[in-house]
Amino acid sequence: MRPLAGLLAGAVLLVGCGSAPPSKSMPTWVDDLEPLAGRKVVVMKSDIELYVIRSGALPELNAGWTTSARKGVAAFLDRRLSAKKITVVSAEQVDAERKGGPLVEQLVRLQSVVADSILASHFERSDRLPTKERRFEWSLGSEAQALAERYEADYALFVAFHENYPTEDSVGPDSGRLSRRFAAMSLYRKGYAMLVDLESGRVVWFAERDRWSPGLRTPGELRTTLDDLLENFPG
Repeated sequence: MRPLAGLLAGAVLLVGCGSAPPSKSMPTWVDDLEPLAGRKVVVMKSDIELYVIRSGALPELNAGWTTSARKGVAAFLDRRLSAKKITVVSAEQVDAERKGGPLVEQLVRLQSVVADSILASHFERSDRLPTKERRFEWSLGSEAQALAERYEADYALFVAFHENYPTEDSVGPDSGRLSRRFAAMSLYRKGYAMLVDLESGRVVWFAERDRWSPGLRTPGELRTTLDDLLENFPG
C-alpha cells in the first residue's frame, strides 16, 4: 500500500481525457459518459462544516447547522440519484457496519487534495495552474478500485461544503473596525461535487457551487443550493 504522498503523485501524472466546456450557469466539467441509469454510485460521507463568525472572534463550528446539513445533503442526494434510476450506495452506512482500511481513508483524503487542485486550475482564475491550461485531466489513480470493491459500486460521488456565516453584531453599522475585519471572512464559501469512475480512477464530472447560492443552513436554502450544484449532473 502506498502512502498518501505516493497516491498524490499518481493523481497528478495523468493521461488526457476529453471534456465538455463549462456550463454557462454553473462552473461544471463533464466527461463523455454513458447514462448512469442502472449503475451503482456510492455517495461518500459529505465533508460539510458550517461556521459562525461572532464579533471580534475567529470562525466557530456550528454543530447544529453542520449536523443538520450533513443529514439533509445525504437525503437530497439519495432522492436525486434514485430519481435518475441510479442505484445509490451509502458509504456512511457501509462504514458503520465494517471499518474501512487505511487505503480507503487515504483515498478520501486524496480526493480533497485533487478537488482543491481542480478548483485552482479550472475555476479560480488567479490560481490557475499554468501546466493544465483548459485540459481536464484529473484522477485518483488505479487505487480507486479499492472503493469499487469495498462499496460494490461503479462510481463515487464526493460532496464538500465549508461555509462561514456572520452574526448580526459582526456586520452591523456599529460593529467596529476589528469586527468588520473578521466579518470579511464570511465571504469564504467553498463547495463542490465530484464524480469518480472507480474502474479507472478518473474524475468524470465536477461542479463548483454557486458562491451566491443561499447555503445549507435551512431545508429551503439547502434545496436551492444543491439544485444549482447538480443542475448538470450526468444521467
